[in-house]
Amino acid sequence: MIVLGLDPGSRVCGYAALQILSPGKQEIIELGSWEFASKLPFGERLEQLHDRVAQLVDRLNPRWVGLEMAVAHKNVNSAFKLSEARGVIRLALHQKLAQAEDRLLEISPTAVKKSATGLGISDKSQVQKVLRFRFPELQTLATEDNALSHDAFDALAIAWAALSISQSVQNPLNSLKETPTEV
Repeated sequence: MIVLGLDPGSRVCGYAALQILSPGKQEIIELGSWEFASKLPFGERLEQLHDRVAQLVDRLNPRWVGLEMAVAHKNVNSAFKLSEARGVIRLALHQKLAQAEDRLLEISPTAVKKSATGLGISDKSQVQKVLRFRFPELQTLATEDNALSHDAFDALAIAWAALSISQSVQNPLNSLKETPTEV
């Protein structure tokens, strides 16, 4: 089973995929971020984002996709652009995944941090520290020549949160009647 995490953005979008090998054992199979040139028209950046997400989903066919929810922004323009990027990602998921709505887990930033560190008010450095401990293979993925962006780490935290949520959804003893789409 593969769980994909996406940290949406119209300039930089992080992505991470976890392959579940057995209960309690998983490995990172994809990790990185896509950067879109800010000099490109906004519509072209969204088109590139759509294409990259569609290609990733085609290649991996994830069982679950974690997508970070939008948060309140002081800058209204940034909030609108983030919402449009999230919409393009959702479109690509719906075009490429059967029953996409049931496989998409929208996760709040607080829930992502809480899943990663146990505390919803953790900062990025605390989340990265825990992820480096949880995934020792990050040492080989992140070299001086190939530094991982904050967006890639955010996507990995989102994938981890989606994995945690998906395990509770798949548990037959779970009292949930249907798959949660917002956490």
